[in-house]
Amino acid sequence: MKTIKSILAAFIIFTFIPTAFAKITFTDVDSQELYSEGIQFLYNNSIVKGYDDGTFRPENTINRAEMVKIIAEAKLQYDGLSPDFLENYSGSSCFTDVPTYEWFTKYVCYGKEKGWVIGYENGKYFKPANTVSFVEGLKITFEGFNLNYVETSPVWYKGLVQTASINNYIPFDIYSFTNDLKRNQMADLITRILKYEMGNFSLDAYLGDRKNIIVTYETIDIGINMSTSSPQDNAEPVIVEPIVVDPVVEPPVADVPVITNPSAPYVYFHYNSMKDTSFDITIFDGFSDGGKPIFSYNVYNQITGTDELFKVLYKEKYLEGRFTLNNLVKGSEYIFVIKSVNESGLESKQGDLLFVTSGAQVYYINQFAGFDKPEVPGLSITDQTSSYITLKFIAPIKGNIEHYAVEIRDGENYVPYKIIALSDFGSGKKDGSITFSGLTAGEQYDMRITSVSSDRQWGKESLILKFIAKKNGYNTLSKE
Repeated sequence: MKTIKSILAAFIIFTFIPTAFAKITFTDVDSQELYSEGIQFLYNNSIVKGYDDGTFRPENTINRAEMVKIIAEAKLQYDGLSPDFLENYSGSSCFTDVPTYEWFTKYVCYGKEKGWVIGYENGKYFKPANTVSFVEGLKITFEGFNLNYVETSPVWYKGLVQTASINNYIPFDIYSFTNDLKRNQMADLITRILKYEMGNFSLDAYLGDRKNIIVTYETIDIGINMSTSSPQDNAEPVIVEPIVVDPVVEPPVADVPVITNPSAPYVYFHYNSMKDTSFDITIFDGFSDGGKPIFSYNVYNQITGTDELFKVLYKEKYLEGRFTLNNLVKGSEYIFVIKSVNESGLESKQGDLLFVTSGAQVYYINQFAGFDKPEVPGLSITDQTSSYITLKFIAPIKGNIEHYAVEIRDGENYVPYKIIALSDFGSGKKDGSITFSGLTAGEQYDMRITSVSSDRQWGKESLILKFIAKKNGYNTLSKE
């Protein structure tokens, strides 16, 4: 069992810039913000910087990479180290999903070396883009500031929360253990810890007449939002019950869902994006996520004959999107293999392949070869207005179709527009009607539709549909 102890002496002697009479720096933080003083305190001491547009975005959630960055910045201050010190860690790759020279690499790898973070899947993945819950953020903060707490079981965070409550570290509006931690709550939590260690009643001065409003394990457990409590003059502080270690209770055996590797993604190269050191791709998920949503894509470079992690591309709210592969060396050759990674950290066994000569050309080659290419589908227009068009697909006989790829012309090139899976037609069907909505009235559209087989072979021919977004605005349908 751990016992509570003070932070390192260097923490205590650190000279903080006071926040009294300080001007509020951020355009979206005013005196009505519950934690405005804490936010300003961290800014004054170069622990947080905000965004380039002058905002702090106090209600935004915070992710694991951002949380570790803030703790690391504070540690530099306390230990008297230059910010350049962390650059020694930029070239590290301390987790599978933490490539070298990302903005967060140096903070995460420094935190791993110091033992603040361990990672998932036996330390394989860090999951930097995952949002941080209150108890996760509290644990990272305690580990980063070298604060000990009582370990409990089976509720691992009970002793952690009780220790934080005894010292009055917990923000007023925390009323769930697992809700995502917000940026303003993070600022208040860290400020409270720093003020506590400064001594001389600094924490009481920071909290003012609310110093006796104390969030406890029990208030969180039953969902009480203490920010709505009214302070009372001369009120006695809330007495936190002594920490009692819960007996170990074996959890009931529950059905465990089967989680498997996801299928390979579909990669589209944007030919008009090629520059000397970068190019763009759009990635669509495969049709199996292995039981958990796709979280990111690993980009490996196989030019040396082995898989070397080049970059991790993180999905935004699990949506397919366009990404830039940069930091290339002009004239250098790369063999990029792009694989899917789901929320459980399982990676697709295969991926789409790109042969690249930076600044010159890209060849797209998928991993599934040796099968007959599918034929084009039958296609007809069944309805058309200024805002949508409905197309009827008739599946070709040859090719064992898995989906149809729909692209749209953008200048001289076609870019990804939509993937139509057979499941979009209904259970057991291979064809039917699909409506494309959100069209711009009066605009001319040039669509290319290609069949893609279950072995990822694209058809030798495509259908080119040209139409104007208006009632009966059909133009031409041809093969390419």
